[in-house]
Amino acid sequence: MQKRRYFGDQRQSFRFPIAGRATLEIADGAVTVTGQLLDISTSGVALDGCGTDLWPLLGVVATLTMDSPDLAAPVLCYVTLSRQIELPDGDSKIGLELLGIDDENLARVTAYRALAIARTASAA
Repeated sequence: MQKRRYFGDQRQSFRFPIAGRATLEIADGAVTVTGQLLDISTSGVALDGCGTDLWPLLGVVATLTMDSPDLAAPVLCYVTLSRQIELPDGDSKIGLELLGIDDENLARVTAYRALAIARTASAA
């Protein structure tokens, strides 16, 4: 059975699957979590394989660096941990809400979104 913990609003936008890695630095680097990048939108990100109980840090502002072959360059943004799903194997998935992203990094995310939409259209 999965245990779900939420903080704040539920997802408000459609997300696009993406393969890659992400590093989340919380509390001035005191906690660093690396996970598999699952999906991305202009308002949030989901990570898998975090393996850490981050429940005490829900709502805390963190720095997220995302890297994927599908992104023109690594993307850096500020996020807050908005949800954690604990899996039966002891691992966890986390949801992150984007709080701040500069124009250059947002352009990379937007370009990936266009690529993902084109891939979906060509697969249909």
